[in-house]
Amino acid sequence: MKTSTFLILSLLLALLAQAHASPEAPHSIHQIWLQGRWQMTLPAMDVLQTARAENAAPETNEIAVLEYHFLPDGALKHSIEQGSTRLEETGRWELSTDGQYLLMYFQGKPAEKALIRYIEADEMVLEYALRIPGSQFYFESRQLFFSKV
Repeated sequence: MKTSTFLILSLLLALLAQAHASPEAPHSIHQIWLQGRWQMTLPAMDVLQTARAENAAPETNEIAVLEYHFLPDGALKHSIEQGSTRLEETGRWELSTDGQYLLMYFQGKPAEKALIRYIEADEMVLEYALRIPGSQFYFESRQLFFSKV
């Protein structure tokens, strides 16, 4: 009886130790949780006004909607929308080998690296310098709170 109890406990401890020591564990779970559409709202930015046609009527909306769509094959869609103005771009995404950073690649632009502060089910916090789609304009680095839609 003592031998079988000891054997079972030893096996359980070994399995738990292996699960906690596996470097792939956070990477894999983040990979799964990231897939899908993520949105957040933020105060409207003047850059959207400058992106409109010169003769377009001014927008009165005070918020903008930022969206990332992470596809399982590594494709990425990024957009920001304020009123009738919508800026979009496509690219690729991947996780760093340690699973702590989200790397986003858009054509003709340097890679964007976002620290994953928190992610679980339908909530995510990324820390990075936000860039307006289709431009080279960056905001200061800050934490952004996203909800899965």
